[in-house]
Amino acid sequence: MPDNEPLLTTRETMQYLNVSRTTLWHMVKTGAIPAYRLGGELRYKKEEIDAYILRNRVSPEEQDDA
Repeated sequence: MPDNEPLLTTRETMQYLNVSRTTLWHMVKTGAIPAYRLGGELRYKKEEIDAYILRNRVSPEEQDDA
């Protein structure tokens, strides 16, 4: 993400990942997703969210277990 791109808000990140606020908070708390505190609110870099998604990609073998 270029430095001039805005950071995602908590709401935008929740929508992007399709998760609840509680789930997102847990992801931040466990270090799965980095967050940045700006003005008392958390913000997220889209490229770091995308990296999290790629790290958690399921292989074809794992898909059979679902």
